[in-house]
Amino acid sequence: MLKKLDIYMLKKYIAAFFFVMLLLTLVICVVDYAEKSDDFNDAGLSLLDVLKDYYLYYIPFLANIISPLFVFISTIYVANRLASHTEIIAMLSSGMNMWRIMVPFVLGGVLVGSLIFYGVGWVIPKANIKRLEFETKYLDGLDYSVGDDIHVNVNDTTYAYVQTYRHTSGTAYHFTLEQFKDKQLVRKLSTHRIDWDSVTSKWKLHPYWERTYDNGKETLKKYAKKDTLINLFPVDFQNVTGDQIYMTLGELKKEVKRRKDRSLGMWEDYEIEYHVRTAYPMAIIILTVMGFLVAARKTRNGSAGSLVVGFALAFIYYVLLQLGTGVVGGMGLPLWLGAWMPNFIFVFVNVLLYRNIPK
Repeated sequence: MLKKLDIYMLKKYIAAFFFVMLLLTLVICVVDYAEKSDDFNDAGLSLLDVLKDYYLYYIPFLANIISPLFVFISTIYVANRLASHTEIIAMLSSGMNMWRIMVPFVLGGVLVGSLIFYGVGWVIPKANIKRLEFETKYLDGLDYSVGDDIHVNVNDTTYAYVQTYRHTSGTAYHFTLEQFKDKQLVRKLSTHRIDWDSVTSKWKLHPYWERTYDNGKETLKKYAKKDTLINLFPVDFQNVTGDQIYMTLGELKKEVKRRKDRSLGMWEDYEIEYHVRTAYPMAIIILTVMGFLVAARKTRNGSAGSLVVGFALAFIYYVLLQLGTGVVGGMGLPLWLGAWMPNFIFVFVNVLLYRNIPK
């Protein structure tokens, strides 16, 4: 059961976290607005328009990216103040061990990690849709309208190919549909263009050619336009890098399965994104413990040295995360390992720090 001392330290940690988050986020947003103000003015947007249409969705995205830094700074600040006021020494002298002193910090890390888990899992993906729509419209953001050279499994015996697909118009160019039987091609349909009709949920085939193969004999027929049901949907052709940032955790899991089933490729990107999001909240707890162990010793130099260490460790975490997610797939290792590798390494670092901290 938490005691008054635990509640006191927990309040300090939570207050410091939200204060640091508010302060740094505000500073970054002011700098960001100054850099983009010309674009906003050229688009005729007022400050209120920018705040409600852009920064309302940009702030959660930004806060999530630098949340490890928030955690480090707030943990180091609170733990260093406790150490500099000899409060930690007093707690140790009263019979409390270092792990018991860390309980409110760990609990604070769990609370913050849970908040971040909910954010990265469901809130931020939906906010990213609005944010990127705004950036594409007013800030020359990325255009996700075109996909090239897309192969899709329609079913176990039928395969589709599209040379170019335009998401904005729902049009696929140089479309081919091939059907196999006993590993032999028996039917091939090809057309220069197909269009998706969202009202009827059918594809409009422009003049197309159909080849059938029977006992080595090829038959070629040409047909006019036709509306037809094919087990394909526009989402199957949206072979776009980066669209996983729009998806919730549940949607990511379904997308990985869909891409595997249809041999769409790029499913690794979605699975990596899923594991990164699940590992990220645990990193908050690990980094909280690390920040405490770095700062919970009384020094003559104050908190400056601890802050430098904190910034360095946060940077190392990001480097390890990028290296891990980029390397494990190429080495044939499980994709989850890349996302969790920084956590495993930092747990080991925490053990070393704990063993070397004065008790």
